[in-house]
Amino acid sequence: MKLRFTLLILWAALTLWSCAPDDPLIDSTISYSNFYVTLTERPQDQMILGLLDARSSVGEVDFRIISQSPTDALTLELETGQLIVRDSSLFDINDTELIRAQIEVTDSMHTETLDVWITLAVSDTVISYFQDVALGFEYGNASEITRKWSTNMKVFVDGDPSQEVRMTLEKAIQELNALATDGFAIELVEDRLSSNCYLFFGTDNAFLQQFPDAADALGDNWGLFTVWLNNDTITRARIFVDTRRPAPRMQRSLTLEELVQPLGLAKDSPRFPNSIFYETRNNGGFAEAYSDLDRELVRLLYHPRMTVGLNKAQTAERLKEILKSEW
Repeated sequence: MKLRFTLLILWAALTLWSCAPDDPLIDSTISYSNFYVTLTERPQDQMILGLLDARSSVGEVDFRIISQSPTDALTLELETGQLIVRDSSLFDINDTELIRAQIEVTDSMHTETLDVWITLAVSDTVISYFQDVALGFEYGNASEITRKWSTNMKVFVDGDPSQEVRMTLEKAIQELNALATDGFAIELVEDRLSSNCYLFFGTDNAFLQQFPDAADALGDNWGLFTVWLNNDTITRARIFVDTRRPAPRMQRSLTLEELVQPLGLAKDSPRFPNSIFYETRNNGGFAEAYSDLDRELVRLLYHPRMTVGLNKAQTAERLKEILKSEW
């Protein structure tokens, strides 16, 4: 009888201990992080924005959206926590620059709430790189403002370009023309007198025989461009590409660069190695194609709403207007 009574007391004590709310063996902890992301263009329906970060000390967690603004912008996988675009039309920067949601995270014992912040913004990279490349010139003291052609650039080709270089030139012209939407185009012409852009492929000596005034600007460079302006509008250009010193691959790269810079994208930059504008003190870059960012700069400069004479701040505002209108 005494033994049975002792066992009953011990069983009761164990039962009370095991039910204690502060028992670390039973209680759970949910750890989580709030979700932040910035989008620089409108997403598509069903696009996965990311994976919500939440976990429990005792097992799996489930997710549930308890609020969101705008309503129905988001959905999610309840078990995995994948955050998904439900209605991409609600991701309109012209209506809102912030999409918010609260997500309930639950395990078998506890519930926590995490915040979702989705910021809609135009690309700072596009704007800052445009400012780097399109304002002013590499040399001289010209003001840092936008400049572009208002008429077609009519190119007369002279010298001895290889077949590969000639094909590179023709392909680049097609590519650049497809980007301009303000009526501008580059034309190849057979008559020098009808041209407003003279493009010479050959040796530096042969080029300088025609244009001795370019000696100081050319120096030891393998490529050179010069433009003439009227009220910040480009009216005439002259381009040189060396076909003796640089290797064929470099000649093709120089052709791409010297063709696009007289359009008004006149500066080099050390920021993006795959850009045609890339150059550092020890590296000329020599990209063999226009990067996506390069093409975007051309497209924005020759957009109908981009005008000449804009300074750095005005350029940023104009680019934001254009990019927001296309969101």
